[in-house]
Amino acid sequence: MEIGLILGLLLSVATARRSDYRTSYACEGGQLHISCEEGYLIHLLRANYGRFSISICNEHGSLDWSVDCTSHRSYYVIHERCNLMSSCIVSATSETFADPCPGTYKYLEVQYQCKPESMTTARSSSSAVSSTSSTTTTRPPIIIPLTRSVKPTVLTTPFKLQTSTISQKPTSTSTQSPVLILLTTEKPFYQITKPITTVSSFNKGEYCQPVQSRNLSWDWTKAGTEVVQKCPGGTFGEARWRCGSDPVQWVPDSPDLSECSSLWVDNLRNRVDGGDSVVNIAAELSVMTHRKPLYGGDVRHASEILHRLVSKMGDKMKDIGDDKQRHQLLQELFESAGDVTSNLLEVSSSWKELGPRERKNIASTLLEALEQSGWLLASAHNSKFLFKKALHNIFLSVRVLDVWSVSHVTFPSEEEKDDARWDQVKDSLHLPMQALLGTASNGAVKIVLASYKHVKDFLGNVASSDRGILQNSSSIINSRVISAFTGSYSGTKFPEPVTITFKLIQEENVTNPQCVYWDLNARLWSQEGCWLKKSNKTHAVCECDHLTNFALLMEVEAPKEYTENRIFSKMIIFISCGLAIVFFLITAILLHIFRTLPTDDATIHKHLCICLLLAEVVYMGSSDQSGMICSVLAGSLHFLLQAIFMWIFLSTFQLYLLLVENNYNSRIRYFSIVSYGMPALILCISALVNARSYGTPDYCFLRFDNYYIFCFVGPASTCILGAFIFLTLIICKTCWFSMKNKEISKVTTVRIRNRESWLVIFSIGSSWAFLLLYMVQKLPILAYIFAALNCLQGLSIFIFLGLHDSEVQKAYCKWKEGSSCQPKAARSPYPLSNTSSSHNVEAPYLQPSTTVSSLSTVTTPELEFQMGTFHHSELCHTTRSPIYDNREQLVS
Repeated sequence: MEIGLILGLLLSVATARRSDYRTSYACEGGQLHISCEEGYLIHLLRANYGRFSISICNEHGSLDWSVDCTSHRSYYVIHERCNLMSSCIVSATSETFADPCPGTYKYLEVQYQCKPESMTTARSSSSAVSSTSSTTTTRPPIIIPLTRSVKPTVLTTPFKLQTSTISQKPTSTSTQSPVLILLTTEKPFYQITKPITTVSSFNKGEYCQPVQSRNLSWDWTKAGTEVVQKCPGGTFGEARWRCGSDPVQWVPDSPDLSECSSLWVDNLRNRVDGGDSVVNIAAELSVMTHRKPLYGGDVRHASEILHRLVSKMGDKMKDIGDDKQRHQLLQELFESAGDVTSNLLEVSSSWKELGPRERKNIASTLLEALEQSGWLLASAHNSKFLFKKALHNIFLSVRVLDVWSVSHVTFPSEEEKDDARWDQVKDSLHLPMQALLGTASNGAVKIVLASYKHVKDFLGNVASSDRGILQNSSSIINSRVISAFTGSYSGTKFPEPVTITFKLIQEENVTNPQCVYWDLNARLWSQEGCWLKKSNKTHAVCECDHLTNFALLMEVEAPKEYTENRIFSKMIIFISCGLAIVFFLITAILLHIFRTLPTDDATIHKHLCICLLLAEVVYMGSSDQSGMICSVLAGSLHFLLQAIFMWIFLSTFQLYLLLVENNYNSRIRYFSIVSYGMPALILCISALVNARSYGTPDYCFLRFDNYYIFCFVGPASTCILGAFIFLTLIICKTCWFSMKNKEISKVTTVRIRNRESWLVIFSIGSSWAFLLLYMVQKLPILAYIFAALNCLQGLSIFIFLGLHDSEVQKAYCKWKEGSSCQPKAARSPYPLSNTSSSHNVEAPYLQPSTTVSSLSTVTTPELEFQMGTFHHSELCHTTRSPIYDNREQLVS
């Protein structure tokens, strides 16, 4: 009897049409309900009470159950109760089917067909051969009941905890068992730096408060500490969450579960390697991704499983000789691939647990797997064929067309638009005849078309063009992603372009539409071979000379008020830069023309003015620049600003040497090499490491988002710190010299220059610091502050380095009064002390109204400083400066 039933089973399976078989499941202790539509009867194909899969009816992820469990009574019982019936109910219990594997939680699996009553009356008649339909065939649903999950009790306590789950085998009268949470001290549930005994024993303000997130309890955690604990039940790996310190809160908003992977996912991965049915694994994967909670690791592994299944099916196609069987298997695989992709694109919370690069890779893997599975289905048909399916996040269409009977291809077609589920697709793709001929094979055009809803959220907004990489924080993908695939992305250019019409997702405050496609190799959006034909407020029309995944990239436009503020801010900044340039230029001219004896400090100041002037010019010229020009200007600005801070540091170092050395020797040659050599070296190294970090669509300088700005901030801060150290040492030295009454005149001059150096460093450092902040934030207040400080910078340079220079003051006196005035407090960086003159006078510090003859009475340094100036008529008529370079003597 059993042999006859088995032979009948094999015969029914061989002759059954697999295009409409259905599969239903019932967990042990539950009831199986199967039914057919009116006028159809159940035709049993296969039945088993036991277990072939570890993931079905396994809510808690148990791995110690047998997966080779079969009850030989299964088919006989189901056949007697359900075969040739319109509906039936069967209890999935061991009393009904016996217990084939004690200790294993079992389920009842039934595969059947619904056939018309007219066919079932004549059981000996053969099944009618159905021609390949050009319309959509709906795959019968696979019903897998899942046991209701029980949330564990949350214990909020500052102690270290360990949870262990005890799963009990469900009985025949219960569909689920409770989960018991036990406390133990063997292994910590998570770790805190210092154990906390009671809530009152610590300052709550220094700890992140207990929360429950992603099925995990997170206890009191000290600021700045990262908590690591085991992943939720049914998964393996570690979950992480950090308690931030400023402010004290959990960072980011949700814990990092990217390393968490469910046990059922791991089981499916092992089954792929073990040789299980590709179609069954894919169907099970589609169900599990829809019903189960997914974590970051699940999304990653599920995409890998799908890609491996598609590749494995492609390798096995040659071994399937029956065309109908091959068509059915490929269609089921394609449907499962669509279900899996749509399910994964829906779980945005799981994607947030992954990094940007990993999100791009996973989304690209899903695109490739779905397109390859669709292409396998299209390749299996050589005559006219159409398959379409509307999912929540994807609309799919596979077409095989006769090349001689079609003039063009439009997606979605008029036939597809008749389906209400396709009303969401407002975009369209048009392939002309010339493009179709280039992809034809054996007189047939085979193409896979898809429209994605959420995949754009995981592909980022980085695009490349002939100008290089374009990354703009204000750019968005403002359309669905439309895909057209013909077997490979060979890069073949069509003689007539493909036309894509995009419906804008966001219609307000967007501008600059760019036609892009997703480069699967580079993992970024590319503009190569695509261009914008026309656009309006609601739609944009693009044309491309190849097939791939298309989208529309746009920039988010700021509100009108914000745009007006930016224009006004830009105008204010340009005015301040113009004024600063004038001050720098005048100062440099004064130091160059009126310095008859060039000294180290005058040369340093002149170079500083030139660098500041060029930096202002480069910044003004970099406005509204992009591409290679922006990168070059960014590098130039980096070099000039670095040189500015090097000259600032060396000016303070030179001032310190003047104070401590009795015989000062010129070092300007070495200063020049260091001031220009070090910035050039820093620029070369930075450009070689990452040249793309020079220049962004928003500004022409180093990028902030990848912290490359520290290539400038680090060395500049070091120079400022060194300058502060030398200025502080100068203060200490001058105080010590004053207490010892040594070289009062030189000490006074250095003290004055020291105060001026503090003001110059503050004005230069603060102005450029606020400019960097404005580059990133674009706040009007930052623009106004920079403009004010920039004007102050130019004015301070003009006053302290120009007007206060002794040679400049003398030249001004000669021009104004015709040799009848004397500069006040004329200073020289090289004061003469203890000269051989009989007057023992330091000429650079002489005050007005003191004649030369009266200097013979000066005997003390104090009186020497108080009376140390020639009569203005004699000083202005002197043929050369009384300030001697390299210790030349003053000739009376």
